[in-house]
Amino acid sequence: MFSFSIIIPTLNRTEYLLNTLQDLVGQNYSPGFEILVIDQSEKPDKEVQVFADKNTVVKYHFITEFRGLPEARNYGAQLAKYPYLLYVDDDISCKDNLLQEHANILEKETVGVCAGGITEAYKTNK
Repeated sequence: MFSFSIIIPTLNRTEYLLNTLQDLVGQNYSPGFEILVIDQSEKPDKEVQVFADKNTVVKYHFITEFRGLPEARNYGAQLAKYPYLLYVDDDISCKDNLLQEHANILEKETVGVCAGGITEAYKTNK
């Protein structure tokens, strides 16, 4: 089975991030996963820290040494405990089968990378 490290770079987006984290901690997935929040805001996010303290699968990292999406993703990859990395934005909404759906795709021998589609909440996809 596949264990995942979910990496979420963020910058001053508490409300969105908390909604995303709420969806992710509810994953119905038993092989194991962790959620790494890489926060590049001006100051530590107390609300996210409290959420992480209550949900041990969430690891909160406040970083001031750099700023940028690629840097935050790379930093998260260095911290990852599991071999399969899932990068998500800080404002996603997902069902409780997100990790299982990714695992189902990765079970195919020829797959090296998988990605999901994006549906914007207030726009129709064309």
